[in-house]
Amino acid sequence: MEGVVEMVLDATINGVSPLTQERLFGWHAALFPAGYSGLSKISTSTWRDDAHGPMQVVSGPMGRQRVHYEAPPAQRLTREMARFLAWVNAPALAEPALIHQ
Repeated sequence: MEGVVEMVLDATINGVSPLTQERLFGWHAALFPAGYSGLSKISTSTWRDDAHGPMQVVSGPMGRQRVHYEAPPAQRLTREMARFLAWVNAPALAEPALIHQ
């Protein structure tokens, strides 16, 4: 819970500062200080890899799971996140504020 507060405070207090990879990684480390999500060990402060297969959002009982979303391959993350950070840090153009910032 403390990590959520730290992340929200940083986002609020430093809202006019550019969003960077370092800030995102810091938020991730604050949210998962022990390096675990539940009982699963996770890597913090880094982009994910596909070592255990693609990242998916799945529901349903074992053997009958339904994949709701499959993320782009990890090898694209550096490039895609650079594009996202450039977009989110750019001055708002024609987009409504809720969409852009």
